[in-house]
Amino acid sequence: MYSKNTDKTGSLPGAISLWFPIGINVTSMIYFMIMPLLAVISYGDSTYLDYNNHFVNGLMIKSGKRQYLFAKLISLFCVGAVLAAIPMVVSLILNLCTIPVEKVYAASSQYLIFEQSIFGEMFYKNTWEYIVINIIWTSFWFGLLNTLCVPAAFLFENRFVVMLFPFALYMGSGIVIDTLASSVPTPREYFKMSGNFKVDSLWMIAIQLAVILLIHAYILIKKGAKREDVI
Repeated sequence: MYSKNTDKTGSLPGAISLWFPIGINVTSMIYFMIMPLLAVISYGDSTYLDYNNHFVNGLMIKSGKRQYLFAKLISLFCVGAVLAAIPMVVSLILNLCTIPVEKVYAASSQYLIFEQSIFGEMFYKNTWEYIVINIIWTSFWFGLLNTLCVPAAFLFENRFVVMLFPFALYMGSGIVIDTLASSVPTPREYFKMSGNFKVDSLWMIAIQLAVILLIHAYILIKKGAKREDVI
């Protein structure tokens, strides 16, 4: 396609420009759409099943409710973060094995990363550091989203609703935020570090992060409180 193109001044695509978290492409849209669903498949319903099958009673004899719930939050976070990082790392490795690595220039207009974007200057000066931070950032948010299966286990009596809760909140909050305050970044926007994600939006993202942490703190305090014996 590029050899027959009459415009010889354009830049050839490279391993970095074709890495799916950079810019807007079909692969990126699919990834950020289905990852909340994939992250819960392996472990998202474990809290619900432990309580529903009373398996949790035996676990709490050795530890405690609060320790059990905290361990669940850590486990769900790690599962979600690792599952989110794997496609990003594999995609990057495959690109590096098959496509030449280009020199990143802002003037090439191949990247939807601007100077006002978070870490935007780093992308053009220290590209590989930016890529590492990008993977960590996205993995962190998907891991945190996965932990919402724990409060969902106490809210709903259906296993599949519990597993769908992170995805429903992920998509539903985006619809609500877009409707009420279009200037506020939605999870679908800031989970992906590239794009029009500006530093000015960090305080809004911090508020959303604080809400999730407060929910977890309530679960640990309320559901992890010492009450009567479990047997």
